[in-house]
Amino acid sequence: MARTESRLPGPLTLGNDLADLATRLVGLTQQELAQNSHALHHQNSKSLRKQFNITRETARQIVRSCSSCPEHFNVPHYGVNPSSLTPNHLWQMDVTHVPEFGKLKYVHVTIDTFSGFIMATPLTGEATKHVISHCLKCFAAI
Repeated sequence: MARTESRLPGPLTLGNDLADLATRLVGLTQQELAQNSHALHHQNSKSLRKQFNITRETARQIVRSCSSCPEHFNVPHYGVNPSSLTPNHLWQMDVTHVPEFGKLKYVHVTIDTFSGFIMATPLTGEATKHVISHCLKCFAAI
């Protein structure tokens, strides 16, 4: 059995030395290291900044210049409620608390974003079984 990390001359050690030279990242700047890492792993700018100690703007530029990232990581648009193009395609759901309703104080509300149809159901809790019950009532009402 040959030890590939030994310093004895031979084809195995020569091949090992060549592999070490090929994979060594000597002489690369932190920005180049960050670009190489992002090309492999597609980290966000905050991760690149912390890992490679580069400026925020440099990290953001690396992420913005990546052609693959927009396909996989959709940037959320805050402040705008989405609406669908067809009925029953996109619903928004929430639970609000109305103590005056007594035991049925959890009001589950669903809105169809296309039509604006609102369905509200007072229930005794917020557990999964209550959400399922509310959804079944919504499906029946449509």
